[in-house]
Amino acid sequence: MARSMASETHFSDDHAADGSGMPSRSCTDVPCLVVFLGYVACMVGISIYAFQTGQPQKLTHGFDYKGQLCGVDKAVEDKPMLFWCPKGNKTLHGHPADLDIKHPVCMAECPSQELLSVHCFDNPKAHVKDLGGSFPDEQITIQTRTVRKHTYPSQAFAGMFCVPRFHEKQGHILGDEPLVQELLDSHGPIGNGYFRTAAALGSLRRSWQSVVIAVLLSVVFSYTYLFALRCAPYGTSIASIVIVMVASLTLGIYFVLASKLSGSWLTHYQNTNSLYKIFDTEYAQWVSWVLGMLLLFAFGFMACGLAAIRQSIKQATGCVRVAAECVFSMPTMMLTPCFEAIFKLVLWFALLSSLMWLLATAEVVPTSLDE
Repeated sequence: MARSMASETHFSDDHAADGSGMPSRSCTDVPCLVVFLGYVACMVGISIYAFQTGQPQKLTHGFDYKGQLCGVDKAVEDKPMLFWCPKGNKTLHGHPADLDIKHPVCMAECPSQELLSVHCFDNPKAHVKDLGGSFPDEQITIQTRTVRKHTYPSQAFAGMFCVPRFHEKQGHILGDEPLVQELLDSHGPIGNGYFRTAAALGSLRRSWQSVVIAVLLSVVFSYTYLFALRCAPYGTSIASIVIVMVASLTLGIYFVLASKLSGSWLTHYQNTNSLYKIFDTEYAQWVSWVLGMLLLFAFGFMACGLAAIRQSIKQATGCVRVAAECVFSMPTMMLTPCFEAIFKLVLWFALLSSLMWLLATAEVVPTSLDE
């Protein structure tokens, strides 16, 4: 028996017992290593460029038509909100019929009434003067100015914009406002892809406290789950699956309701669904329906899977119990959730910070007269 066990220790009798007969280790994939090092060098170079030229405040503040960063640049340091002035004098039901999208201005806060006035960009006027002479000779002077215009009822959006809010008392949602739909359109100033990406990353910068709290809670829940597995592995496994299934079913029904409700129920639903606060009504309803169907499909898939492998789960709980005992018997393994949370937090912070600084390198050109 001892001889057979010794023979199984090595691949052949020619191998030394101490492993000295094995070939020395060497790099087996030099081309991929060169590509990887080149990739790392490019990433470092891009990050250095981003940190040198980027300005993260561009992701959390808006620019006026002069190219000034609201709430950051010295001239508008006390005006963090971006406001779009009414365009022309045309009104609809007592409110502006159109907005001057190309010439926003900075304001201290979003106006909630029409009694205020603000300096807005006026359309340039051309003056032509005939200089006389034997050949046609004209002098064209383009004059620009600012005029005071009355504000309109508005509310803060994304923490840095003022968008129209005309029907608050009637229970209308923000996405129903035609002027808001124009702003949130895919070609609008706060609806295009770049803005949505930049705003999403900027929101992480503004709410970093929530991210840290989420990381701490994940560590607490990780230890709670480990203790639960140690005490009742089968019940914990089934309870975890059931909780995920119930959450998928509940959220799926909630999102699908977007296309089924009407009247006051629909108004109340749209006011509680955050998708209607960042997208126009039709697009928000479509996104809600897609999310709802995906969640319901996930619920059905998990329900069928649970019914099919329930007995296998019961048999596997023995392995789960042994694994939990191994974790608790080795103190260093108990630190895994903490180390993993810290590592992921630092990694994501570094990657997202670099991406935010890179997006913030974009140049903003003031509105010119030829636009």
